[in-house]
Parts: sequence; C-alpha cells; structure tokens
Amino acid sequence: MRKTLIFIICIVLVAINLQAQETEYANGWDRYQIAKRTDANPLVNKSFLKGNLTERQKELALATPYVDSSLKVYDVAHLLSAEDYNYIQKRAKAFVAKNNIDLVIVTIDNNNKEASENNNASENYAMDFYEYNDFGKGEASIDGYDGVILLIDMQNRKFCILDIGMPNEKYWIARTYLNKYIDNMATFLTAEEYSAAIKYFINAYESDLNNAKAFYEKNSQYSNFKKILGAWVSRSNDNGMAFLFYPNGSIFAEGKNINTKFNSWRMKDNNTIEFEILHGDMSFYMPWNIEISNDNLTINSGEVQIDLVRYLD
Repeated sequence: MRKTLIFIICIVLVAINLQAQETEYANGWDRYQIAKRTDANPLVNKSFLKGNLTERQKELALATPYVDSSLKVYDVAHLLSAEDYNYIQKRAKAFVAKNNIDLVIVTIDNNNKEASENNNASENYAMDFYEYNDFGKGEASIDGYDGVILLIDMQNRKFCILDIGMPNEKYWIARTYLNKYIDNMATFLTAEEYSAAIKYFINAYESDLNNAKAFYEKNSQYSNFKKILGAWVSRSNDNGMAFLFYPNGSIFAEGKNINTKFNSWRMKDNNTIEFEILHGDMSFYMPWNIEISNDNLTINSGEVQIDLVRYLD
C-alpha cells in the first residue's frame, strides 16, 4: 500500500513558529481514543492487513492511537478554538459525504514515530495513523480505502499531506498541486492561523479534486487517454526533452528545444492532443496529432515532430 497508493507532501516549517493555543480540551488522545490496542487484539481492521500483520506492522499499530474514525478532526496539539474545531469537523464530514473520499485532519505535539530509510518521522506518523485506523472509502482492498490526511506535527515543525488510493492513483491531486499547497499553507501557519490553514486546504483540495474528476471523465472516453498518462522522454539524449501528462489535465514539459510554455493538455479526439500554450498574458489551445504504440509516442504539430519513449523508474 505504501509503495503504490500513497503520495506524500511533507514540508519542514523552518521559519514557522508553531505555538499551540490553550483550550478547554483534555490533554492527549483522551477525547478521541476509543480502545487500547493489545498484542492479542491490535485493532487493525483493514482487510489486507487484518490477521496478516507482520511483527513490525503489529509494533507500528500498537504505537498508534486507535480512534473513533467517524470523527475527522483530531486536534491533539490544541491548535484550534472550540468554535473552529466544530466548524472544521462539520466541514470535513460534509467533504467525505459529498466526495466519497475520506478526509482526516490531525495535529500533534508529541511524535513517537521514528524516521525510516524513505520517510521522516512526520510522514511515518501520518501513514501509520491512516493505515492502522478505520479510515478510507471505496472498495475494501489494497486498492481501496481512498482518502487524504493532513498532519500538522508541532514537535518536528512539519506538515504532511498524504493522498491514499484513488485520489493519488487516478487523479494525482497532491503531487500536482504541491507547490500551491506549500505556499498558501505556510503563509497561514507562519502567522499562527492554524484554522485558516486547514480551511484553505479542505477548500483547495476539494476544488482540485472536482476539477480533476471532471477532466478525467470527459477525456477517458478516448482509448488513447490512459495510454498517454505518465512520463515520456525523447529518444535522443541531446535535447533532454521530457513530458509528464497528469491525469487531471496538468502537464510538465522541459527540454533544451522547448521554448513554449505548456500550461495544460486535453484530448480533442482519440488521435489528437490539444496543448494549452501560454504566450504573454494570452493562452490558446494548439492541436498536435499523436501516434502511440506500446512504449512509443509521437506528437506532431504539422511543423514539428517529437518522438518520445515511456520513462520507467
């Protein structure tokens, strides 16, 4: 699940002075935790994990609070006023009901997780919290449990956003809008406007998700649409040309011979891509014919032809 279903944004808040607000809340996890995990019953209910936990997975589960998953906001670090907490809780539940994607908001001031070879402690906390609790929508399989989690880690001064399941595999929300989320949330957090940061994230993520769904639905009618998705590089190494076609209509394009700003892409028909070109303050769509077979993609504007091969990690 961690290798294929999760995309992580984890930002070090070096310049952000994260100070928890005093509230009337009980300390720690008391208001959220509904049972204690034990060796005999680690309380892991996801179908691909239940009864199949390795000793390491059991260890991670036992170090993770077991919470009421019907709640969507877990303000353990006491960053929110009671009014803000109630509003965000209601807003998060509305998001889940509308989009059939789980949404989890967590703030902590004590991180008991350790860094690993590929992830830091904040990333591991967020992954464990989602994986070893009863979060997730969609089919109950390793390809289900769709959702997103935002973790604000006061101890390590980081915040993480994880896409799990469909929003990552199908729409690539977090990875596409990484810089936007970083810039806007860091601005709020620097000003200690924690509620505003969380509200911004929910609204921005929902808007980006809806736009991605609409684009995917409209363009997936073409059989070549899914074949094009992903990364491609030029066959010749001299120009270093690379394209990344995101399944939400975004695009990354760079290379020595690319002097045009590609802003987005869409299918015009099964054999034609339209690139949105930026020129000064203006933008317009330019059609390119495509030919695709196996791991080869040719795009041709009528004046310029680019031969690409599938990029594999």
